Amino acid sequence: MITLNIHDIRKQPGLSMIWEYEDTPDIAEVELADKVSATLKLTNVSSRILVEGSIRTAVKLECARCLADYVCPLEFSFVEEFLPEGSPELVEKEKLDWEDLNLFSFSDDILDIYEMIRQNIITALPVKPLCSEGCKGLCPVCGKSRNTETCSCPVEEDEDEGFSTPGFINSN
Repeated sequence: MITLNIHDIRKQPGLSMIWEYEDTPDIAEVELADKVSATLKLTNVSSRILVEGSIRTAVKLECARCLADYVCPLEFSFVEEFLPEGSPELVEKEKLDWEDLNLFSFSDDILDIYEMIRQNIITALPVKPLCSEGCKGLCPVCGKSRNTETCSCPVEEDEDEGFSTPGFINSN
């Protein structure tokens, strides 16, 4: 749990506070390579708390081309909303729309922001993690990393074009 007391800004709409966080939370889905540094601005916008923030960290990933482990820096901004538990604006889980996925709830003037941080880090991960844009990947014949070794395997001309036609299919 990473909690914030928002009692003071709940007193009047328009009040806000800045909160800074630096720690290494346990996030099961990713291996953190650095502390998570977050700066959040929390604003009372009447029926909810608006959270505008930025996160900076680094995670350990496996390259999709060469399978080498590497450290991927992440730095991004986000906006989330917290509604008080019992709010009529909260949607039942069975009726969620895409717009509802950025809604979190809170109770007793305490925001637990762990889940918000976890979800934002996971969604900031690259879809196709690459150790570098120029990664040459693995040789499809012998499996050696083309970044660190040279092999004598025959290379087909269209091999690096992504969606090439397999050699056993006749294109006539």
